[in-house]
Amino acid sequence: MGALCAAAATVQAGEYAALRESLRARGMGGAFTAVANDEYALFYNPAGLRSVYYNIFALVNAAVTVNQTTTDFGNEANASNALSSYSGKKLYLEPLDLGLLSFVNSRFGWSVFGNSVFDFRIDSISGSNVDATFNAYGQFGGVLGGAWSFLDHQLDVGISGKIAHRTGSATTVTVTEQAIIDAYVSQNTTALENSIKTSYDNKTAFSADVGVMYHLDSYYTFAPKLGLSYLGELNFGGAGKIPGTLNLGASTESEYGGIDIIMAADYMDVLDAHKLKGGKFRFGLELGVEKLNNGHHAASFRMGHNGYLSSGISLNLWKLKIDYAQYSQTLNSGLEDKRKSLGVGLVF
Repeated sequence: MGALCAAAATVQAGEYAALRESLRARGMGGAFTAVANDEYALFYNPAGLRSVYYNIFALVNAAVTVNQTTTDFGNEANASNALSSYSGKKLYLEPLDLGLLSFVNSRFGWSVFGNSVFDFRIDSISGSNVDATFNAYGQFGGVLGGAWSFLDHQLDVGISGKIAHRTGSATTVTVTEQAIIDAYVSQNTTALENSIKTSYDNKTAFSADVGVMYHLDSYYTFAPKLGLSYLGELNFGGAGKIPGTLNLGASTESEYGGIDIIMAADYMDVLDAHKLKGGKFRFGLELGVEKLNNGHHAASFRMGHNGYLSSGISLNLWKLKIDYAQYSQTLNSGLEDKRKSLGVGLVF
């Protein structure tokens, strides 16, 4: 099963691909380009480092994500049924997204990470054969960046460099119905692995990111800003590719009755590198109570919209941070793919 669990996100027509994703951003519908102000800033917009007002050290962050189709298929009764009802859907699992020794402040930051994804999309079914797109990768790497302010702190500029090593496969395969059932019900993956064994690749990729934030004049308690980031391409050969991506965003921060309020909107993938099926606009809202000295709130509640409604919550119990997000992606078939993420971390 190890070959199937070692995986990471890749470019897929229909949905957005990223090196790593924040559960906080997922709960906000993905609208994070002008919000990024925590340890994930380097993965969304390096200029967001200038919006970090604390020294944030994340000893470890770990998360798991699963979609509704995988949960349903894991039920033996469902898996034994004809697979025709799964055509156009996918089995999606991120068994582990791990961040280690991440540090950010208002000037610079770094992060070491490793993550994994199992992504199996059923394209068509004929007889006892299933034609599918299979993506399974394991990767690890690091990111390092810095940021500076200009124009009397109205303009923030950030740059970062990424390195990632990926082992895995991105290919179209034809497998038998029984091989899929054996993999999920009996944990016997021999037949499934044999169908993809010649398509694996093992490659290291480098890229550079650049981002800007422009702070507009405050209006009453609102502090609006505009964000732009270009996240460079990572090409892993036969193990997939994350295309270079240009994102635009706007956000505003305010406070009312002791509650910190963030509202955000993004226009994703301006250059159309991801061929998104679900539209490019993202909207998000976050309500935070009691900002702590680890850069996060004691409790945060989120809602978002990326074509579908999303939601999330975070709790900080001393230094233990718990995150939950419920969101959806649009598949290449145009169907909604419902997903849930749960994460825990030690953030100082």
